Amino acid sequence: MRLLFIAVFTLILAVAAVLLWQMLTATPPPLPQVRLLTTRTPFSGAVMLAQQRGWFREAGVDVVLVDRPSGKDALADLVDGNGEYATASETPLMFAMLKSQPIRILSALTIGTDTVTLVARRDRGIESGEHLVGKRIGLALGTNSQYFLDTFLEYRGIKSDAVMRIPLRPEEMVPALVAGKVDAISAWTPYNQQAMTQLGSNGQELRVGSVYRWSWYLVARNEATARHTTSEQLLTALIRASAALREDPVACANELAPSLGLTVEQLLKIWELTQFDVTLDQSLLLSLELQARWAIGSGLTEHKEVPNFLPAISSQALRAVDRGLVTVIDNESRP
Repeated sequence: MRLLFIAVFTLILAVAAVLLWQMLTATPPPLPQVRLLTTRTPFSGAVMLAQQRGWFREAGVDVVLVDRPSGKDALADLVDGNGEYATASETPLMFAMLKSQPIRILSALTIGTDTVTLVARRDRGIESGEHLVGKRIGLALGTNSQYFLDTFLEYRGIKSDAVMRIPLRPEEMVPALVAGKVDAISAWTPYNQQAMTQLGSNGQELRVGSVYRWSWYLVARNEATARHTTSEQLLTALIRASAALREDPVACANELAPSLGLTVEQLLKIWELTQFDVTLDQSLLLSLELQARWAIGSGLTEHKEVPNFLPAISSQALRAVDRGLVTVIDNESRP
C-alpha cells in the first residue's frame, strides 16, 4: 500500500513538473495590434511617453505609432482605413465632422494655451500685428493654423482680407519662411520654434496669449472601434503617461526632447503652457460649435447651420476606465 502511495505521489509530482515547465516555456498569445496616427509634437507627449516606457503593452495592446505632419493628415489616413486611432485638434475634427466622416472622439489628451503663434520676418518690416497688412502669410488649410490666423487678425482689429494667405503643407511652412517666400507663418509647435531658431534675430513671434486655447484629442475610426476593449487599454496607458508628465516633467522632457528636435529647456517652456489631462467634458462641444460658426461665416463649408456634434463623441471607453473623467452630457450619462 505504501509503495502504491509513493508511486501515485511521484506520478503527481511528475505531471505537475511537466505542466509547470509548459507554463514557463509557453509563448504568450500576441497582443492585439493597432495603428495610432499621430503628430510628433510636444502635445503628443503622453502618446510618446506611453510608447517609450512600454505602458501600452502593459495595458494589453501593441501600439504602432505612425507619424503624420498634422492632425488633418492623421484624420485623412484614419478615414481611409490606414489606422484605428489618431490624434488631432478641434479644427480638423470640426471639418471632418462637417463632412460626416465616420470618426469618434474618445477623449482630450492635452490643452494648450499660447502655443500656436505667428512667426514673421523682421526684415519685412514686421514687428507687431499691424505690420501684417499687405503681407503674405503661410498657413496650413483645415488646421488650427488657419483658425488661429483668423483669430489673431480679429483680436488685433485687422480686416480678414488685409493679408494674403499662402496655403502650405505643415512641413513646408518653415522652409518657405526662411527662404523668404512668405513674410510670416501661422504655426504650432515645433514648427514655430524651428522657425524662430532658424531665423535667429530676424525672427519675430506674435501671440494672443490666453485668447486662443486649443485641445488635442484621441480619435477612433468609427463607433465599433471606439467601443472596443483596445480603446480602454489605450486610455489606461495614456492616463498613466499624463500623470507622469504632470508629476515629473523634467525627467519626461529629458526622455522625449531628442525625438522632438527640441532642447529640454525649450520643451519644458512649451509644457508650462500645456495641461496633460485625459478628460471628456462639455467644453469640447462648445469649441466645435464655435469653430463651426467660424467656418460657416467664412464660407469654408456648405453648411448653413451648426450641426449636432454630440453623435461624434463616444464616452463609453473613458467611462469604463474612470467615470469621473467624463462630464460631457450624452446618452451614456443617463442612468
